[in-house]
Amino acid sequence: MSRGKASALYDALDKLEARYGKLVPSDDPIEAGILTLLAMHAPRHSTAEMRDRLREEFVDWNEMRVSDAWDVSTAMGGAEDPEVRAFARAALRFLESVSAVLHRTSFDAVKSDPNADLPAALDRMRGAPPPVKAVVLTVLDASGGWHPGPDMVKVLQKLGVVSRTSSSAKAGKEAQENAGSEDRFRAHYLLTRYALREKEEDDPLEASAKRSGKSQDKKRPAAAGSKKAASAKG
Repeated sequence: MSRGKASALYDALDKLEARYGKLVPSDDPIEAGILTLLAMHAPRHSTAEMRDRLREEFVDWNEMRVSDAWDVSTAMGGAEDPEVRAFARAALRFLESVSAVLHRTSFDAVKSDPNADLPAALDRMRGAPPPVKAVVLTVLDASGGWHPGPDMVKVLQKLGVVSRTSSSAKAGKEAQENAGSEDRFRAHYLLTRYALREKEEDDPLEASAKRSGKSQDKKRPAAAGSKKAASAKG
């Protein structure tokens, strides 16, 4: 990737992170899905410290699954926080949907099955919204591959990161070859969430550009006024 393309991607990710929350990375697919939901619903609590707290509070993800939202919220120290409660409910729905599809709260069996259709399995998980599916599918790829869906591909094209004629598979290869591996998980979360934002929501990338333009416009009249004043004095 050229320096300009890399800069465009990293700049976009930083701006989207400010809007949609910071994703705490994880190499465990179940935990990655939960942390994606944490960034989505309770961004102020999306920290490594909260990840560690959840790990300590529950023996495993199945114990969390059989808990209720109050247990999860209390374990996080935010039983009265609406964002924490929203996350707790979403996390339990996700864990329940994993169990319903895989008959366990783990991807270990499906990962070891060479014939398993991971995207199809994730599609059947009703508690996994698109950003969660994108992150989990990426975590499940131990080779470091990128797995952009069609909507994420459009965003990568808009940013000039991949070619306009890219298929999802080709776009994934281009991104893997050219982008930093440290941005793989957060890119799937942020770009998927951005691509699927509500129609009435303002565009966080365009909004920042407009703010920058307004800032420059405000300076121009002052400069023109200074020139007039200098001319009048002359």
